Amino acid sequence: MIEIKKRLDAFADAIIAIIVTIMVLELPINIHGGNLDYLTMFKAIGVYAVSFCFVANIWYQHAQAFAEVETVARKTIIWDLILMFVLSLVPAQTRIMTSVETNTSVMMYGGLYLIVTFILRIIVKQIVHSKYTERDDMAKMYQAIYGDHNLELGGLILANIVLAYFYPKIAMILFIVITVRAFFTGSGEQAEMDDANAMTDTGRATFMDLNLAQKRGFMTALRRYITRERARGNYDNYAGQDWDQFAQRMDRQYHIAPADLHKWVDQANQPYHGRYAGRQVHR
Repeated sequence: MIEIKKRLDAFADAIIAIIVTIMVLELPINIHGGNLDYLTMFKAIGVYAVSFCFVANIWYQHAQAFAEVETVARKTIIWDLILMFVLSLVPAQTRIMTSVETNTSVMMYGGLYLIVTFILRIIVKQIVHSKYTERDDMAKMYQAIYGDHNLELGGLILANIVLAYFYPKIAMILFIVITVRAFFTGSGEQAEMDDANAMTDTGRATFMDLNLAQKRGFMTALRRYITRERARGNYDNYAGQDWDQFAQRMDRQYHIAPADLHKWVDQANQPYHGRYAGRQVHR
């Protein structure tokens, strides 16, 4: 199954590369009397930008998910092939939007976006469950981290589909915003799953009990602290006034115990430990 997983990765990369190539080749370049129709060209490039951001985001999330495991189950392979099939419809839908600027074409694009996003989430969920089969609560952790965002993203896409009925051009622009936002949010979610894997059962339970606003507040505060300490050259320093104040604030606001907070920070800094060990900056 390891060999099949590698072949599946290569197949998906090839399909996505072909999709992007087809979208570029089908950009309408109209020349009338030796003059280039710049308005049509720039409109087409704008539509292409929407589709490119969409496909690039799917590729990134797909690659990130498959990098987490060495083998994939048969059902995951089937869903991945379905994903590639639906995703391969993007060039055709992009061509329709560049040729026919109507609310129907944009709404159809939104529907395709929603279907692809739904299928990708099924694949990611299966991969997460296969990776954490020995920890039942990791399924709950997946729901706690990804579930709220899935509902939020689905709601945004549906709302934009409705908006496209009245204002298709505005909806097209918003699809770029939604895609870029999903890209950065998805990257953060995977990091949270990796961090949560290092937590104790109590720590994971505490995190799952937080509401969406509290989870975001905690992760924002955590990233700010880590970024500040990295800038100072501290990659494994859990002593001193700054750490004590930060740990007390996280315990008070989010009920994250200092021991679990230590593991969150340590997991986030793990790639830096080997490279920067012993290079702390003394203040």
